[in-house]
Amino acid sequence: MVEHLAYTEVPDNAADHDGFEQHVLLYSYNQMLTHNVIEPGAESPYHNHPHEQIGYVVSGTGTQIVDGEEYELTPGTCYLLDSGEKHAMRADGDEPLEVLDIFHPVREDYIPE
Repeated sequence: MVEHLAYTEVPDNAADHDGFEQHVLLYSYNQMLTHNVIEPGAESPYHNHPHEQIGYVVSGTGTQIVDGEEYELTPGTCYLLDSGEKHAMRADGDEPLEVLDIFHPVREDYIPE
């Protein structure tokens, strides 16, 4: 099955903290693609989950904190987070930090209602 979706068709998903915008783009029974925008100075909560996560920085600059270690994020940076790794992301520059994330398996808590 092939599925196509225009970004203009993607609903805004409410995030549970200020300065963080998330859009679930597509998902199947075992994978999910999200688009995230973190406003300058904002940070995602430090958290972990049982999902593997692969990400790509589209634009902006920031810092990713993984198990207490800090890593620089710039456009073109890719990252892989194993299941259970504690992590957060902060937008450091004057522009929003924009990232694409793929989760396996699907994050049930992200599925739009």
